[in-house]
Amino acid sequence: MDLYNRLGWSESDINAAFLRHPFCLQLSEKKITANMDFLVDKFGCKPVAIAECPVLLTYNLEKRIKPRCLVARILNDKGLKEMTSVTSLLILSEEKFLSRYIDKYKEEIPELLDIYKGKLSPPKSAPSVCENDSDKSFTVSYLVNSCGLSSKDAISVSKKVCFKSPEKPDAVLELLRQYGFTDADIPRLVTRWPGVLVSRPNKNLLPKLEFFRSIGVPLPVLAQKLTIYPYVLRRSLKNSIIPSYNDLKSLLQSDERVVLVFSRAPRALGRHWSDGISSNTSILRERGVPESSIVSLALYQPAFLAIRKEKLVVCVDRAVEMGFDILKSGFTHAIRVFIGSTESTLKRKMDLYRRLGWSESDINAAFLRHPSCLKLSEKKITANMDFLVDKFGCKPVAIAECPVLLSYNLEKRIKPRCLVARILNDKGLKEMTSVTSLLILSEEKFLNRYVDKYKEDIPELLDIYKGKLSPPVMCF
Repeated sequence: MDLYNRLGWSESDINAAFLRHPFCLQLSEKKITANMDFLVDKFGCKPVAIAECPVLLTYNLEKRIKPRCLVARILNDKGLKEMTSVTSLLILSEEKFLSRYIDKYKEEIPELLDIYKGKLSPPKSAPSVCENDSDKSFTVSYLVNSCGLSSKDAISVSKKVCFKSPEKPDAVLELLRQYGFTDADIPRLVTRWPGVLVSRPNKNLLPKLEFFRSIGVPLPVLAQKLTIYPYVLRRSLKNSIIPSYNDLKSLLQSDERVVLVFSRAPRALGRHWSDGISSNTSILRERGVPESSIVSLALYQPAFLAIRKEKLVVCVDRAVEMGFDILKSGFTHAIRVFIGSTESTLKRKMDLYRRLGWSESDINAAFLRHPSCLKLSEKKITANMDFLVDKFGCKPVAIAECPVLLSYNLEKRIKPRCLVARILNDKGLKEMTSVTSLLILSEEKFLNRYVDKYKEDIPELLDIYKGKLSPPVMCF
């Protein structure tokens, strides 16, 4: 246990790891140290991540961990498969690992299996750091003058990429500009992915950019999204982008919808997640969820396509247990909340509602009526509840009965409307009744019923509502 402490585990990490995998305390100190050193120092894992899956420490370093990590790094460096969780990489059975990491890429890297088995030496990476001051000076100057980077950013980027002449980076920049990348986009892209400047523009970049344009992605959207998520451009067109597109098109039935998903979650077109789509949509179909709801989830919560099916099952079961009807839109809204929030975040929001006066039944009823009430920021929840309860005299339970009130803008909707209602009440023109009916009205109906109707009595009421005139002396 002292060894685990020295290697970065807390007492709670050790206890949790032992509960998950008791044999972690039977391993030799040599094995523990070697595996932890490699995973943390060489592969960038956090000690707590290993504590959450301590079985990793039992694997053979030379026969399983190093070879698999080497394959993952080669695929990542070539832009074929992004390195994500080391856990999912190492716990796969040998059959599944070979299928997902070797066989799938044998056309791009025929020698990958031999590298994995140690029969061939791995490829040596081309030097990314400039080897002499002259090359570095040229690279920094080019990054500043041609790419628009600041001197500080150029020096930082020059540690990751180097070129001796402008021909290749010039060709890359020319291509990017043809596809909508602006002078503001280019420095951000280069900072996020320096390697773009040494990519082969006609072979690597052009086919991908042209594919996105061919399915209808507007060039300004394409440039904006790829600037933020350049990872997509590093993916294989044949093995990742096109298969992803085909999977999404099969589900969504139109290019327009696929483009909408791309605009919301660009990475959706940068991974081949057919297993996720087929298994996750099957789970929902088996539960009787309408196809229109499944499509809605894919459009507005693309992450649903890729989450582990075990987590999706938990989300579905939780929504059903809370009383959501799978045939209604509220069910998909609840699933979106559960998928997009961690358990600790949901617990924190529910604790806040309790402190603000809601009972357990109030919280459940509010969530059933308006699932997004658990997605609101704690600051917004507190500000709106404080105003409605403390300044306007609402009861917390009344807000729980119409939780959409918490989603309204306090300064632009709630306060101005409550101010108008109070002025009318004080002048005996309109009695204040339900704050709900006051706030949920459309803007057109509110103006008609609360402002236009009384313009002869209070000509300045519209200007007060719009904040152009100060109200009579009163405060909330």
